Amino acid sequence: MRAGSAVLPRQQQCFTLLEGLLAIVLLALILIGAAPFFYCGRALLHRARARRAAVELATDRIEELMDLGFDEIVSSSQEGIGLHGLTYDVTTAVQTVQSDPETGCAYKQVAVLIEWTVGSKDDDLTVVTYISNVSGGA
Repeated sequence: MRAGSAVLPRQQQCFTLLEGLLAIVLLALILIGAAPFFYCGRALLHRARARRAAVELATDRIEELMDLGFDEIVSSSQEGIGLHGLTYDVTTAVQTVQSDPETGCAYKQVAVLIEWTVGSKDDDLTVVTYISNVSGGA
């Protein structure tokens, strides 16, 4: 035996191995207990991504309609769009809400409804805006 080296008695070596196994079991129990939090966090992140994509689709649809001439915005439409692995149902409803024959000013209400399903949960988003036939400017 070398000088300065210590040999633990056999009983104390087994106790150290038992401590290691106990630490591994405790760590496993903590990780198993924390797993639902990771699962819920991932589900919430997926739903938030889907909602952000729906907002982008609604904004794009409204911008498309605003690029048209006022008289060209006449009807409602419905279409399905695939994006990021989900299918979004996009429904656009247009109606004239006010028209003044004296001034020639008219407004159309444009409502864009986006519907989608993430897992087993249905979700939707509605964006409403008004478009006028009077152009802005000085």
